[in-house]
Amino acid sequence: MYSDEYNYVGICDAIAMIDGKRYLVDFKTSNRIRKLEYGMQTSAYVYAYEEEHKFAPGEKIDGVIVARFSKDDMDVPFEVFEFKNEDILFFFKLFLSAQKLYKAKKLYDK
Repeated sequence: MYSDEYNYVGICDAIAMIDGKRYLVDFKTSNRIRKLEYGMQTSAYVYAYEEEHKFAPGEKIDGVIVARFSKDDMDVPFEVFEFKNEDILFFFKLFLSAQKLYKAKKLYDK
């Protein structure tokens, strides 16, 4: 997915329809949940996906599902968590701030 408006690219793992709602799904292999990181990343995917597909009102992404598969911990080998619409907007604003910081750091830390 590519966002022309914000100039970034990313790849999600799936788009799924669940109970009539459209979810962006991302799989993670990790030993712990990184909600801040995952939230920023997947919210950016949502915005790029919606920008590319130019959905009509009511046809946008309804939420994000992250499925985490443990690398080592077999006590909790699989875990799922979900971000709702209000979370997506919050995390996307953080993503845009991080993107600005990254660009400024590249510019000034030569």
